Amino acid sequence: MVVDLPGIVKDKPVTNILEALGYMPGVTNNNGMIWLTGASNVTIILNGELTNMPLQNLYQLLYNTPVDRLKNVEIMYSAPAKYHVNGAVINVVLKTPTPLDGLQGQVRAGYNQAHYGSYGGVLAATYAIKDWTFDLNYGLTRSKSWSREETWSNHLYDGKRTMIEDDMRRIGQNWNNTIFASASWKTLKLTYNGQIISDSKSWSLSSGTLGNYTNAYNMLSPVGYHNIALRYAAPFGMTVGGDYTHYSENRSQSLFKDADYLLGSENRQAIDRWHVYVDQQHQLGQWQLNYGAEYQHSKDHSSQHYALSDNPDFDDILSEDVASLYVGTQRSFDWGLSFNLSAKGEYYHNKISAQLEFHSSVRGDLLQNTQKHISTELQHPTHISLILGTTWRHEPH
Repeated sequence: MVVDLPGIVKDKPVTNILEALGYMPGVTNNNGMIWLTGASNVTIILNGELTNMPLQNLYQLLYNTPVDRLKNVEIMYSAPAKYHVNGAVINVVLKTPTPLDGLQGQVRAGYNQAHYGSYGGVLAATYAIKDWTFDLNYGLTRSKSWSREETWSNHLYDGKRTMIEDDMRRIGQNWNNTIFASASWKTLKLTYNGQIISDSKSWSLSSGTLGNYTNAYNMLSPVGYHNIALRYAAPFGMTVGGDYTHYSENRSQSLFKDADYLLGSENRQAIDRWHVYVDQQHQLGQWQLNYGAEYQHSKDHSSQHYALSDNPDFDDILSEDVASLYVGTQRSFDWGLSFNLSAKGEYYHNKISAQLEFHSSVRGDLLQNTQKHISTELQHPTHISLILGTTWRHEPH
């Protein structure tokens, strides 16, 4: 279902694409999180391409992109396999700059005052000349947050009721840089997207019946996410591409009672991922035939080391490989029906398990207003995710 979203929001108080998506039929924008009615989860892609960005980065990019760049939006409850996505998809299609547009840009700045002040700015620019197009989107934000929570609980301890009181205050701060840049020559496109978070610190300050405790988190080096992708579309219907992603963080956690150091830990994580794919499309009369292959290799090196604790340290490397093949066909009829059928086989392997799975979907769009679909899908972990952290609980003895 293709929606003329610019037409819907032309008289609305909307400045960016993330805000505009909240006006889509069946789409809800809940405090910056996008949900699609009738779907357990939804993937947002740009111009028919999977961005491979962390969700937070993608939302930040949509928030930084002016609504004037939006061409239309397509909703698919069961995406064809050629998009390399399982399940529901929102395809955000942007306008392609032309040499007649010249250099276009927009600069925005904002300030928000809560308990602490936060501020930031955005630069968005496009430029086209002959067969070249360039796109830049940069955002810089300084955030500082504060929250407070008071709790009272009446516990039964040793046959007696004991009132436990706690006053929890949480403080956090960081500098957040988000970058999206692309350069295209004819049908060859190079894209970089990244995020660098620096001066990231947070504190949890607890005072009450059990004493006064401070739980401090500190990023010992900037958190870095970097992705570079290359894509080429051949004139005979073939598209080939690949991308490389690197993520790293180094974090410490310390627990104090009053001014006494109790224990702590240092956590490191570095993820490297390589991804390549090839897609082929044929037009057979009024039918379109699609098929292709995809391969992804990931390596996650994670460690955690404790101080003044009997907890064992660990240092481990986890690798995974995912390979898939797909085939699909689609056709649009003059009387308004668009039909899509696809099947996909996928092999997943790491040192813990190996799986072979199959996905299939049938989708129909009628008059671009009513969407009927039937799908059968099996899910598996499609990326490595290991969150390092320790929680300490204090209870009366």
